[in-house]
Parts: sequence; structure tokens; C-alpha cells
Amino acid sequence: MTTGFDDIYEIKQYGSEKWYGLKEKFGAEDLIPLWVADMDFKAPQPVIERLTKVSRFGVYGNVKKTDNYYAAIINWMRKRYSWNIKKEWIGAGTRIIPSIGFAIRALTQPGDKVIIQPPVYDNFANIINKCGREVVTNPLIFKDNKYYMDFIDLEKKAQDPKVKMMIISNPHNPVGRVWSMDELTELGRICIKHNIIVICDQAYADLTYPCVKYIPFASICEDFAQNCITFSSLSKPFNLAGIHTAYAIIPNNDIHKAYDNFIESLHLKRSSLFSLVATEAAYEEGEGWLNDVINYIYANLQYMKSFIEAHIPTIRVIEPEFAYLVWLDLRNIATDPAQLDDFLVKKARLALNNGAMYGEGGHGFARVNIACPRKILEAALERIKNAV
Repeated sequence: MTTGFDDIYEIKQYGSEKWYGLKEKFGAEDLIPLWVADMDFKAPQPVIERLTKVSRFGVYGNVKKTDNYYAAIINWMRKRYSWNIKKEWIGAGTRIIPSIGFAIRALTQPGDKVIIQPPVYDNFANIINKCGREVVTNPLIFKDNKYYMDFIDLEKKAQDPKVKMMIISNPHNPVGRVWSMDELTELGRICIKHNIIVICDQAYADLTYPCVKYIPFASICEDFAQNCITFSSLSKPFNLAGIHTAYAIIPNNDIHKAYDNFIESLHLKRSSLFSLVATEAAYEEGEGWLNDVINYIYANLQYMKSFIEAHIPTIRVIEPEFAYLVWLDLRNIATDPAQLDDFLVKKARLALNNGAMYGEGGHGFARVNIACPRKILEAALERIKNAV
């Protein structure tokens, strides 16, 4: 069993955005940062050891993806999700959001429309707009403290011939859902019916709690596989955001070729030495650490739920189905974004992500990152209790 999750490190010294960026983002440095989606834990020891070995070797030239790299990804997908992918499906990536931008530019035209499902990761809308495409929203339905897809609205929006693409967050950041087989199947049916390419961001897939089954959209059937680009990364599950480890899985040859051609036009197909090494190490030897960190974060979640229920009943926890983001319902405190910021930053002295940034349905909510030592979480909850 991995130990050390309770240890508190001075992460700020190396420029951690989560800690170093407090003053710029929130105007204060004495806040407890639970905003940026990075863990406060060290990466798995096998990853540290392999990166250290390569670093000490001292040769940092250009590299090509090795057979071991491809095998690590293929074996991981088969072992973790019973998804049998092929080497030729694996495409280049840097980080997931830039890679989604590459896909948008490669597969759609300026003025085309792209569907997203708010409240959802704000960079979906940002990248769509920056690519010169139009955002179409298919807002989620919030019912009985849980979120669901609105298929009636999706069917209506999908009929627009200018809609060429849909981006899904699965698991969904920030509301915490891991979409079910039935939900993904209906979404896929609608998109195929209306010739809409599906982009699946599965950044948090490896962090799905054991009581829930994660299903890769493209694994459901051949029709879905041929109409989808899946973007995956080791950034979230193995705390490797500073090492760009994203990659694409693209079974459709024509889609893959279009994506690759765009990547090549930017001269971005070359790989990072440290990215390849970290990917191989994490997928080959990091599963035990990953399971341990999920269990630790789940224990943090249970502590948070019990504390809020006992001491801050005006706040509701939206039960997440994956680690390590938690969506809090703070509408009994404030629904206006400025007023909520005032409560969180000035009164509670916390750095959280205001739900308004995630679009329609986010007002009065906040996203909290609980991938931190228990003592930090305890201190943050005490601050909220004292501020209410």
C-alpha cells in the first residue's frame, strides 16, 4: 500500500499554478487552494525513478514512440476497460484541450457549430470560440441531486446542419457523472443519425470510483468507434500535468488522417522524451499507486460529506462518481457569481472554482479539488463552517 498521501510538500517553490497563481487569480496568497485540478501528492515512485534515471543519463535529444510505449497504452486499455485498441489507432497529442482544438480545426470549418453540455469544463467553449466555431449548448438536467443528459434537447439541436461535432466530458467535469451505457448509446445514436463527430475527453476515466463502471464511448460498438476521437492523458490520474502525456485514439482511418495532417502542419508530431518515459512507467507499474490514491481521495470525500452534513447543512455535496473533483451546491449562500466569490475568497479564504465559469446551470455552485492531504481538507472545511 502506498503511503505519503498525508505529507504536505512545499509545491509553490517549483511554480505550481495551484499555489503560485493565487495572487494573480484571487488577489490574495493566504488562501487554501482547492481550484486547479492537480493533486498535492507525489507521482508514483516508479515514474519518479524512471524519470530520474533518464534525467541523469543526460541525453535529451529527439525521440520516437517505441513499441513499449504503444504496448503500455494498449495493455492499459485492455486491462482497465476491456477495450481492445490497435497500435495504428493511437495518435499524437500534447495536452487534451489543445488536441481537441487540433481536431476541431482538422474536421470542421469556420462557422460550423459544436455541441457541449454545460455546466462543463470552461475550456471546451474557449477552444471552440478560438477556433472560429460556434458553441451550441445542450444543458444537463439537474434532478434529485444528480445530473442527466437532455436527449430531447440534444435531438433538436443536432438537427441543425451546421452542427458538425459534439464534445463530451466523460467522466464529466465538474458535475461528477460517469455516463452509463444507456446514456452513451442514446447520445451516439443521435450523433450518427445527424452526422456529428463525437470528441470524448476521458481525462478522469482512470479515477472512476470502483463502485461505478467507466465505459469508453468508442468501445460500445463499431459505428461509435468509427465516429469518434477519444482523448486520454495521464495528467489527472497520475499527477503528471507538467509532463504533456495526452494522446488520441482514432479508429477511423479518414478521421485519423485528417487529424494527423493538421498535427503535421504544425510540426507537432514529435514526442517528448519525458512524456514517453512517464507514460510507460505509470501504465506498467503505477496501477497499485492509482488504486491507493483513489481510495485515499474517496476517504476524503466521505469525511467531507459527513462534515458538511453535521456542520454546514446549508451546503449540498453532489455525489461524484470519480475522484477527485467535487461539485458543491452553494445556492443557499449565494447564486450571484460576485457574491459567491466574496463568500469563498474574502470570508472563507479559499480558492475554489466558481461554478459560473462552467456555463449554464453553474451559478451558485463551486468545484472543489479534494486530492490533498486530509489536514488541508479539514482546514478548508473549518474555514467554510466559520464563514457561514
